[in-house]
Amino acid sequence: MQRVLAFHLIVAWRVLACVKLGRALPQLPATVLYTPQELKVLTAAIKKTLRSAPIRDLSLQEANRLVAHLGGYTGRKSDREPGSESVGIGLRRLSDLSWG
Repeated sequence: MQRVLAFHLIVAWRVLACVKLGRALPQLPATVLYTPQELKVLTAAIKKTLRSAPIRDLSLQEANRLVAHLGGYTGRKSDREPGSESVGIGLRRLSDLSWG
């Protein structure tokens, strides 16, 4: 039980760090919390689904929005910044895509 709780604590810390830092310091580079491999997979997945222009260096806020988009965040005009639930689901999906 302690191992499971320790693992979930690490995951929860990462989700909350992404959400809080993305809101407090949105101009930070995304490499602060995301690995280069995760950013490469993220940009490839988003290009495939959104058909957007090429993505260069991402800020933390932009990366969080893209990860939350993987988790179901729609990003409409009236929507606020993504929360911990959509970022958590998006990180899980990003992890699955990275493993694939």
